[in-house]
Amino acid sequence: MELSEEKLLNLGLLRKEGNVLHQTRGMHILAGAYDHVRIQCARFKGDTMAVFLDKKECSGNLFDQLAMSELFIQNHLRVISEIKGLQRVDRWEIPQPAIREALVNAVVHRDYANPGRTIKVAIYDDILEIVFPGSLPNTLTLEQLKLGGRSEIRNRVLAGVFKRLNYIEQWGSGIERMNALCQDAGLTPPVLTESGEFLAVVITRPNISVAATDNTTDKWSDTTDNEQKILEYLQAHKSISNQQARELTGLTSDGVLYLLKTLTKNGRIIPAGANRNRVYRPA
Repeated sequence: MELSEEKLLNLGLLRKEGNVLHQTRGMHILAGAYDHVRIQCARFKGDTMAVFLDKKECSGNLFDQLAMSELFIQNHLRVISEIKGLQRVDRWEIPQPAIREALVNAVVHRDYANPGRTIKVAIYDDILEIVFPGSLPNTLTLEQLKLGGRSEIRNRVLAGVFKRLNYIEQWGSGIERMNALCQDAGLTPPVLTESGEFLAVVITRPNISVAATDNTTDKWSDTTDNEQKILEYLQAHKSISNQQARELTGLTSDGVLYLLKTLTKNGRIIPAGANRNRVYRPA
């Protein structure tokens, strides 16, 4: 979407001094011009931060950061398959709009004043956690925020841009939307917490072992996107090495090892060979 000079001025992205136009701090933040304006994403093993399975640093303009971080999250979530009529419809274990809402909320409402702080997205076996810098103002409590309908705009320029581009539907509606989306998907509502000068949104992932319902048209897929990449590669090439799996998925060594062990444990692949000569074949 192209914005005219007049619109950029009205949105606070440009300011005029005489006949000279200057980019505002809001424009610099939107463009990702500062080093601390980024989103750090990580997938951890289990429920602690002890072992990285995958990580990515999302930089560039804020819209690119949102797209990259959302894709990272999707690559580490499972899907539910539903048969509707004659077609199969897949949906993420956490509703995609709820994930986007949480990410947009973090980007728009974070505190950009401290250059040593970034937004952090952490995926564990049991939860998705999005932590961003910024404590609540004295005029707003955590309980009021949880109830929805109340908001204090920290970054008015960013909020105006995101509202104009329809990333934000209505002021103060984000929490209610996330709650409704998660409840409709059978999940518990997101948990909002404040610790020091940071806020966090925590969404509990469903327990895969008990996620299946009595409705036989609903079935949890037992593979993530990265696992599916491995299986599709094996269909075409019949074997894959650890190095090839890393190049295919972009995961760390620990991440690929965990992924291959999971597929082996689930009976999807079979290891062959030892040590450096080990490859994996379809089961």
